[in-house]
Amino acid sequence: MMIKVENLPNKQIINFYPPRALYQTGEATEVDKRHLPPEGILHDILAITGVERCLLSDTLISVR
Repeated sequence: MMIKVENLPNKQIINFYPPRALYQTGEATEVDKRHLPPEGILHDILAITGVERCLLSDTLISVR
């Protein structure tokens, strides 16, 4: 699966654009390590060393 990655001036944030929707249109979830979900993609992303926060929407995964 190809995922478009956006280069931003703030190198602490990386945006990924998956080819298919991850949520229903208009839905989004933002979590950080203090509110780590018990399982799923957000849990897996936040388990990566250095990742502090993740925003997951219908068209975007934004990682800090």
